[in-house]
Amino acid sequence: MQVELAHFRQGSIEVRSRTSVSIGQHLGQVGNSGNSTEPHLHIHAVDPRTGTGIPVLFNGRYPTRNTAFRR
Repeated sequence: MQVELAHFRQGSIEVRSRTSVSIGQHLGQVGNSGNSTEPHLHIHAVDPRTGTGIPVLFNGRYPTRNTAFRR
């Protein structure tokens, strides 16, 4: 599985592309690029062989548009 993250604050990313990361590891700061009024993060999981999206659970729930998750 490959996970794509978008809308980080410019210059804040602390890891390189295609690097394995650990749970809880700081990756960068969330920004609000794109057509938005608030900072947010887009998360998209894909099968790297086919490019097909893969559903991902967060706290036992599938996210939907405008779902907020807090830690």
